[in-house]
Amino acid sequence: MIKVDRLLDLGASTKKYNSNEIIFEEGTECYYYYQLVSGSVRWLQVNEDGKEFVQDMIEPGECFGEFPLFDEREKRTC
Repeated sequence: MIKVDRLLDLGASTKKYNSNEIIFEEGTECYYYYQLVSGSVRWLQVNEDGKEFVQDMIEPGECFGEFPLFDEREKRTC
C-alpha cells in the first residue's frame, strides 16, 4: 500500500463510486492504478449465462488494476 497523502502529493486524485457501479470491465483499456480508501470492491467475472464468479474482494488499503500498467505492450487491457 502507498500512503494516500503520498499519492495525492504526486498528483493522484480521488473518486467516489456508487454501490454496484462498474469501475472497469475486462478487455477495456487500462490507464490507472487504483487504491481503495474505504468500502469494498468485488473483482468478478461473468460467464455466458450471466452468472457472476467473485475472483477477489478488495478491501481498504489494497490496490488493483496496476498489472497492465507494467505491461510492455502498446495497448494495455484489463
